[in-house]
Amino acid sequence: MSTAKSKKAKSNREKSSVSGGGTLVAVRAELAACSSPDAQIFVTLLESGNIAAARTENKATRERFGDAYPSMGKKTSPFFAAHKGDSWPTAEELRDMLLKDYRDIYDETEEGNDGEDVVHVHDADREECRDGGREKRAAVQEKTSRQRDAVQLLTNITSPTYTTRNLILSIPSPLLEESFGVAKEQGGHLLSSSDLSCTILPCNTYLRLQHFNEGTTVSTVLSGSIIHIIWPPTEGNLALLSQAYETYVVSCDPVAMDISQHLEGGIAMVQRPGEALRVSPFCPVLTLTTATTVLATYTTVPASSFYSILTRLPFLTHWWATELDSFLKRAAFGTALMACLVRIMDCEFETYTVKTVRQELDTPGPFFDLVKGWDGVKKGVLEILSKEQKAALQKKWQGLLIRSIGKNCLMCGHVCHTKSKEMPKHFMEAHWL
Repeated sequence: MSTAKSKKAKSNREKSSVSGGGTLVAVRAELAACSSPDAQIFVTLLESGNIAAARTENKATRERFGDAYPSMGKKTSPFFAAHKGDSWPTAEELRDMLLKDYRDIYDETEEGNDGEDVVHVHDADREECRDGGREKRAAVQEKTSRQRDAVQLLTNITSPTYTTRNLILSIPSPLLEESFGVAKEQGGHLLSSSDLSCTILPCNTYLRLQHFNEGTTVSTVLSGSIIHIIWPPTEGNLALLSQAYETYVVSCDPVAMDISQHLEGGIAMVQRPGEALRVSPFCPVLTLTTATTVLATYTTVPASSFYSILTRLPFLTHWWATELDSFLKRAAFGTALMACLVRIMDCEFETYTVKTVRQELDTPGPFFDLVKGWDGVKKGVLEILSKEQKAALQKKWQGLLIRSIGKNCLMCGHVCHTKSKEMPKHFMEAHWL
């Protein structure tokens, strides 16, 4: 077969074996129709040949992601599951619903923080630095200005071509949660599951390189259209992103985040109304809306993924440094982390209890991963916890090792003839900092 015929046959196979926004054909068409100058960033990445279609069958691309490969489709969405695809909120219904949610938030917090900690209106183009360039600060306006911008943005959800520098990254939506939350992923295997919240992005909104959080994220486009390029959370990719975060903290120059051409294994897709995108933790991502877009998102943290999160805590410390109120966010994360550690150590997700565990522990699971891998993650964990949390965790570990059956340390097999006396000392010397 000639080269020309081979290329044509390959193109035809791509069109026939994949459909929707998961093809490069769809992504290129969406970019061609986009009026944003930032579309060229995506075009350049596609032309580099280093970006594959989301529905690619390329083995190397899929292997880089491993179990973290993103999936997109309507059946993943809680909205599809709740109504079996027969009903969908109109743009007008979304507008009215979110405006009510927003006003209720401000009514409830009027005498407190005026909702500032609940809903942030960000200026996508404006960032200012303070404290010697150590902190990024989104443009937070006066109360009346903030309310005006939020209401204006929410009101224009019905306008596909509406553009503004303002955006809302997260607005809680009790109405959506009440109507559709029952169809979210459920189960005793989850450490946590968030409520549904909405992101409001005007047409032509470009979000610079960032990463998905430590949970598995499920986001459904309720209206609009959005292009994503997502990279696998490989050691190399996260190292580059960490360096970019560090550079940004020092320079406060957004250009520091323009490193996407150096990342490996990216995939591109267009996400349209009704489609849910499921993405594993820590995947780097670039985003561009081609119409005013409303995303409904929730995140879950399966107990089975907890240890892998612990291995990436050093990466999170670089990101926190770029965030407004980074100390508060770090402290909140530490509190949640401690709660998860306790649940794992109590064998909540296992078929056995701590008392029945022997040193020859070989049953795969969250408890096994944490016990056998603790020495590899302890530094990152302890750097995040407060003094009080570290003391509580130390006591928890020592009690766990003493209660387990046998004279051996669960972590390393060291023999303690009098566990109640010898194990605490062994733990501090061998398994603490």
